[in-house]
Amino acid sequence: MRAGVRAGGGDRVKPRIESDLLTPGEAAALLQRHPKTVVRHVAAGRLSACRTLGNHRRIRLASVRAALLAGGMTVAEFEQRLAAVRK
Repeated sequence: MRAGVRAGGGDRVKPRIESDLLTPGEAAALLQRHPKTVVRHVAAGRLSACRTLGNHRRIRLASVRAALLAGGMTVAEFEQRLAAVRK
């Protein structure tokens, strides 16, 4: 499990398991977008994210999943794409 993770307000948040968080690159691969676009979505509030103690962004898997499912992707397609990204 990753050690303390800062939320936007500076609070330390510990994810349930390491796989609850994605790097911007992993999220971009799932969304089929550029990592910078993912960062812009986080800044706009479309995706939920936090920062590690090293000040790196981590995007919550649940927010990426919700965005993809709202866009018409099936759960099976999401699971398949997630498996490919995590490979």
